[in-house]
Amino acid sequence: MRPENEEAKGPNAAGGSLGIGDALGRGHAVAEAGKALNAETITCHSCEREVPNGSIYCPHCCGEDGREGAIKRGGFVGGMLGLMAGGILAAVWSSIVGPERGTWGMVFGITMGSVVTGVLLGMIRQRKE
Repeated sequence: MRPENEEAKGPNAAGGSLGIGDALGRGHAVAEAGKALNAETITCHSCEREVPNGSIYCPHCCGEDGREGAIKRGGFVGGMLGLMAGGILAAVWSSIVGPERGTWGMVFGITMGSVVTGVLLGMIRQRKE
């Protein structure tokens, strides 16, 4: 038991309410995040350079208008989809023509042709948007 004259300690001792940061035990982290939001610049997570606060994208990673990063992303997604489609197409083609005519060179050519086509289509699609 606590003596009557000793004050209760803690954030909720005097009937006060707990803040979100205090209730979760992260009051200091919430205060630091608030300071970071008021700063003039923030740090990009990819290139770790200073960018203006409120930027939607990093001008160093994505170019001045943000399109460079979108085009790279479109090329990557298109290449992955082309790789999957090319692998399926090569598997179907080699099962149709048989193992003696379905050489590795043709299978590789079909797959790489699909990857290049996917990259180009992905980049063109992102450029138009």
